Amino acid sequence: MRIMGLDVGDKTIGVAVSDELGWTAQGIETVRRESKKRILHD
Repeated sequence: MRIMGLDVGDKTIGVAVSDELGWTAQGIETVRRESKKRILHD
């Protein structure tokens, strides 16, 4: 199973995915935020 991680910053959001064993993660993409409004919902 792979795990996705998000690094939410003020200007960008980093996206990473773990390897199959869950030991390491590789950065996949950096998404630029257009505003500081909350973009993730419960």
